[in-house]
Order: sequence, then C-alpha cells, then structure tokens
Amino acid sequence: MTTFPFETMPETMTTTRLRLRTPVLADAQRIATFIGDWDVAKMLMRVPHPYREADAVQWISSLKRSESSPYVLVHANGVVGVVGIEAGHSDVAELGYWLAKPFWGRGLMTEATRAVVQAWRACAADTPLACSHFDDNAPSKRVIEKLGFVATGARLDRSVSRNAEVRLVTYRMPAQASASTPPRSSGPRRTGEAHVS
Repeated sequence: MTTFPFETMPETMTTTRLRLRTPVLADAQRIATFIGDWDVAKMLMRVPHPYREADAVQWISSLKRSESSPYVLVHANGVVGVVGIEAGHSDVAELGYWLAKPFWGRGLMTEATRAVVQAWRACAADTPLACSHFDDNAPSKRVIEKLGFVATGARLDRSVSRNAEVRLVTYRMPAQASASTPPRSSGPRRTGEAHVS
C-alpha cells in the first residue's frame, strides 16, 4: 500500500481571493447547506441526498491527517466549497472538490485547485496525482484540463447521491508536472495525525 505525505501539506494557504484551511465543526452548517443543493450533490460520488448538517459533522469528525488533505475554501462570504487530496484508486493520490452554486463561473475552483496541486507537488513531486469527473460535468472538465491533467480513460462507479452507476472520465497528472504559480503558505506544515473536532 502506498503511503502519501498528507501530513506535510500546509495547514493553510492563501490565493488571490481565497483562504484555504482545514475543515472544523463550525463549518458543518454551511457545508450542509451548499451540498444540500441537488445541482452540487448530483456531481459528487459519495454524498447522500438529501445531505444534512449531521452528515457534514460526521465527515469533518472522521478526517485523519494521515489519510487526506482537505481544505475548506473561505471567501469573503465564508466557506464556499471544499478541495482536497486523498488516497485514490490504484495507489495514486486523487484530487476532489466541490463549489457552492452561487459561486460557480468565477474561476474560484481553478484558483483553489491550482494552489492545492502546487502544494502537493512541493511535498510529493514524484507521486502521480489523479482526478475524475462525471461525464456530464463540463465545468469540472474545464478545471481539470486547466490544471494540466491528461485524460486516461473512463470507468463506471456508483454515485450515492444519484443512486445509480455513472460514467467517470479519469485523468492523471504525471509526476513532476505542475499547475503554475505556487500558493502562499499561511502557517506551519502539518505534523502527526489528528482528528478534526
């Protein structure tokens, strides 16, 4: 089993318009509100619909630094989405993300994912990074392509929110590839495993 350097990722990062930080329980209400929107939920693999605050609390409470590097996206209005990297299929790390519908079309997710990919490359330059999107999610495809990922194929997987099999288009970013300008770290690097509470 591959070991990934999640614990070495920065605790916080800043971009031009966003602050990225570890999720905390106080974020649960906003996360639940935004994922509760069907237009968001239907593009996610593992979230139930409807999605309740208790689901967000459970997710935040289950996070382990040794298994993933999740960040909430904090905009002027508060938390507006999540981006992170976790252990994925076939011993590769996998990028995932979602953004609240009122903030679609502003380039915020491209900005956030670029920062996280750059930080990952600084910590794990030789580790391939994967991601995927549902084949009916054209905006996500655009984000992935802007980051420099290369399409590798497609697979079927089960979407909890849709309660159906969906076709995923899969991508890889080769080791040593990067997504342009690195983010600014706003704090110490993570050390050790911790549960968010």
